[in-house]
Amino acid sequence: MNSHRSLLFALLISVVAHAIAVTGTGWRLPGEADGAPPRLDATLALPTEDQPPPRPGKPRRARGAAIRAPLPATAMALTEPVATEAAAELGSSVEAGAAVEEPALVANADIPVAAAKTVGRRLPYAFKLHYRISLGDSGLVIGIAAEEFSRDERSYRMRSVLETTGIARLFKSIQMVYQSDGDVVDGGLRPVAFHIARDGLTTERARFDWAKMQAVVSPSERQVVLEAGAQDILSLFCQLSVLPFDGDRIIVPVVTRKRVEHYEFVMVGKEDVDTGRGKLSAVHFHYQDADGPATTDVWLAPSVAHLPVRIYMVDQKGDAYDQTADSIEFQEGEAH
Repeated sequence: MNSHRSLLFALLISVVAHAIAVTGTGWRLPGEADGAPPRLDATLALPTEDQPPPRPGKPRRARGAAIRAPLPATAMALTEPVATEAAAELGSSVEAGAAVEEPALVANADIPVAAAKTVGRRLPYAFKLHYRISLGDSGLVIGIAAEEFSRDERSYRMRSVLETTGIARLFKSIQMVYQSDGDVVDGGLRPVAFHIARDGLTTERARFDWAKMQAVVSPSERQVVLEAGAQDILSLFCQLSVLPFDGDRIIVPVVTRKRVEHYEFVMVGKEDVDTGRGKLSAVHFHYQDADGPATTDVWLAPSVAHLPVRIYMVDQKGDAYDQTADSIEFQEGEAH
């Protein structure tokens, strides 16, 4: 039994979320320890007929404002310790496996957004994306992610559910739920409520008050000064599909646990990505953490409403995780 537990921690602690877990000044899942358990090195014999996509090459370093928090890595959340202490502090626990409380949706559509830009890309009315999550370049699938998005003319809801699978699930069954609710405005999405739950237990919340231009982040109840166009760590990945390029980059303000951070994605070029819809041409963007080796690469495919069809993440320890779409459904909407 002890050997199984050692293998579990060695395998899972190195696996990844807008999420949605982050380090530094960004979001961090409650219960995350500063240290890491002893690492177990193992060699796995994997099938060779389906080779995984190549690891992204490192593009030039982005110029501009320093980004002081690594991008939230959704797949890494599957390996974090169970959140208990912060959930108790939050005072919003539910039975494991029970339905997660849905936040009230507050309409703010009449509040102007000063920095919103109208762009030619279309924000879908709805989409469903299903991803397989692999451990680096090994091709070993250790999790799945299902994202759903729907909207009307005034509001939206986006939900992402991540679960361990395969060999990882044999040792530990983990389910992470990220949900973002908010308004549809000129320029894309404007979050109103965001929450994270693990195995039915709500662990993090953020409430956006656009009239006062501030967000309140729980469990600390910290007040964060908002900027026009700010996103949460889940809506970020949808917002990327409609934002204009500033030359060869996209810059998105994101609410973290302490402040609004500016995430700068630099365009690498056009590349083909193997998906459940076959090979899709996609625009490759790269994010580099200013304070460490953490990176996030995102591929947005124009043929499927510029949705992210692949997300490749490297954490602060250099461990890599590959999230690739194997099912894509969407309903296009008008330009925003």
